[in-house]
Amino acid sequence: MARSSGSRTSRSNLGGASAGGNLTAGVAKRLSMERQAVPASLLLVYPLVHAVPPPPSGDLLLALRERGMASGAHDVLIQAATAHFAGAASVEDEIAFAANGAVPEGHPATFIYNADADGLRASGEAYATKLAQAGVDATVETLPGSTHGFLNEPESAAGRAGVDRLERWLKRAGDESPARFA
Repeated sequence: MARSSGSRTSRSNLGGASAGGNLTAGVAKRLSMERQAVPASLLLVYPLVHAVPPPPSGDLLLALRERGMASGAHDVLIQAATAHFAGAASVEDEIAFAANGAVPEGHPATFIYNADADGLRASGEAYATKLAQAGVDATVETLPGSTHGFLNEPESAAGRAGVDRLERWLKRAGDESPARFA
């Protein structure tokens, strides 16, 4: 997106899921830091925006246990994936992992949609809190009963619910000012 005259907000929305959510967040962060036009909003679906996810909440631990998912084994997989994605020397980079560093001025409104029983949920929740504390219009929701990758199965109940919720967000984003919508 090129720099626009007078406004730093594009009419476009940008989104991604899982590692794609992290890439989306990193692009928006870089655009904000460089004072370029940013998307009207971000849609981050079960994103991993931390090189090492924050500790899971009690609700998340319960959801993981109910599905027989051991968080310790999951943490090892995440660490291996992040090292592969960014390289060990880059895990502190604030573009490679958007939760690193400060939230830049002009960061777009952000919708984070987490899966219920997903070790990455802690990353999405913590990032939404960080954005909100920086004054960004950040909404975080969790799809009950879902697991990571629900958008990969758009014909499943969770997949349909996920697509429907994202569609509602985008419709509101197109109908309202990007400053406030949920």
